[in-house]
Amino acid sequence: GFVGDLEIRDQTGNLHFSPGEQVYIHWHGRRLFGGSIEDIEEDSPGESDDVFHRLRCVDFNQILDRFYVSASYSEKTVLEIVTDIVNVQTLLKDEGVTVGEVQTGPTIKKANFNYVKVSDIFKDLAELTGMTWNVDHYKTVRFFDRSTYTAPFNFTATPGERKYRNLSYSKSRNQYRNKQWLRAGQAETDPRTEFFRGDSSTIDPEKRSRTFTLTFPVSRIISIKRDGI
Repeated sequence: GFVGDLEIRDQTGNLHFSPGEQVYIHWHGRRLFGGSIEDIEEDSPGESDDVFHRLRCVDFNQILDRFYVSASYSEKTVLEIVTDIVNVQTLLKDEGVTVGEVQTGPTIKKANFNYVKVSDIFKDLAELTGMTWNVDHYKTVRFFDRSTYTAPFNFTATPGERKYRNLSYSKSRNQYRNKQWLRAGQAETDPRTEFFRGDSSTIDPEKRSRTFTLTFPVSRIISIKRDGI
């Protein structure tokens, strides 16, 4: 989620804020931020009634960190799991959280959550399905395929149409390769038969060798024979 600092100058000295209070920022009727206060610092210079409030705010994604789920799902879509978590398994709906643009997504064969934070569950679902998610400025859960969501604008270098500020990029050769060597992992060999000579029957049974070292670690044992039997 987004974390940002907000500074407010109170010329009356009467304003006081509390952690957990909700914060909304609007610009020309458009909501740019919705969240709550995480930390507060107040600074009073003393030369006037001015009080400066520095608020550290977090967006509504933080709400999901406060709720845990113990549930098991079998053959359920992402939409079904997310809807059940928000509306049934938790009190998120009582916090004003709603299910918004949540695509159906793939069917999850089996998913078990043993007292797991909702935010961690959503992260796991996103990694498993290749989707992404967030809680927007209106407390609405959104879960969608990255490829279906694009920015509402394009970057351009045309003067007067640049919709960005302080943009920079860099290039490096630290990942450049002329050749790339890959070390293979483990795999099964062709079927092998190995022979070992047993100890004489006249040797003390307690001293007979019972360990036979194979050339490779064992993947599968098809058979063990003694004298061909």
